[in-house]
Amino acid sequence: MNQHSTSVSYCGLCGASTAYLIECQDRNGMPLDVLICSHCGVVHNDPIPSVNELSRFYAEQYRKSYKGTMRPKLRHAARYFPAVASHIKEHWKHYQSVSRVLDVGSGSGEFLYLMHKLGKQAVGLEPTKDYAQFCRERFGLEVITGEIGDFQPQAKFDHIRLCHVVEHLPDPVGSLRTISDWLVESGTMHVSVPDFKTYCRKKTPGRIFHYGHIYNFDHDTFEFLIKLSGLEILERLGPTSAFLRRSSRIPDNDPLLNWKITDKIEFYRQCREGKHRARSCFEKCVTKILKSMKEHRIMATHRSHVTVANQASESLRRALLL
Repeated sequence: MNQHSTSVSYCGLCGASTAYLIECQDRNGMPLDVLICSHCGVVHNDPIPSVNELSRFYAEQYRKSYKGTMRPKLRHAARYFPAVASHIKEHWKHYQSVSRVLDVGSGSGEFLYLMHKLGKQAVGLEPTKDYAQFCRERFGLEVITGEIGDFQPQAKFDHIRLCHVVEHLPDPVGSLRTISDWLVESGTMHVSVPDFKTYCRKKTPGRIFHYGHIYNFDHDTFEFLIKLSGLEILERLGPTSAFLRRSSRIPDNDPLLNWKITDKIEFYRQCREGKHRARSCFEKCVTKILKSMKEHRIMATHRSHVTVANQASESLRRALLL
């Protein structure tokens, strides 16, 4: 640990005040300090942006900086509708009996639309005004433009989804506790965030982090987050994805073992040097080409967001024998 500089920095997960600096730039080569908390081991940006800074960023800049557009493109629908339909089909046991669903960070509306078509009362909460407006106008969905701190549900939900949302929150534990209060007593949640170790292996070395991705979780820190938030895992779908319910156990703040943090720092150092790449540049290019070809086949057959959505919905309904 001695070869890594120690910084004074607040961790929004566990509240610790010291961390180890591992990176000084974002995925675009712009300045961004990234640290590993010395107490819990979560990887996070420093400084953590204020609520007001994030509100402006997500309302007006995030989609443009991350997706290159302020309104969903047709290729996004071609990419995401089949993937979300496949998820619902595979995990239908968690969705079959729910009636009232909330999608926090509903994005371009794939999950909401499919839930609506399956007869669920589906509500979305989306901070990016253009995306929220798109879902209302194009799909007729109930999407509220706003953030977690401003949302006041009229009734509780049977299921709440947060797909690639928690990594954007300045206070992930407090936010998850607030959101879990919106559930009925037997309600469930699905929380999914990017896996830090997978990102390190798949992304270009040294070009991994993003201003909007404040936290980077792995298997252990994701589990720590869930425990601190007063939740427990019903079914784990991957290192950083799980169906959850509220827990009756009192959460503790036990840190990771020090050697695990040391191992994570060394793992990132080696990734920075290109030693853990999951795919060669050639394999990466082939994967992108095949994905693009698949998306363009869908786009050639279904020339609007609505036709792509309807095709995914009908295929899902047939698969579920509804």
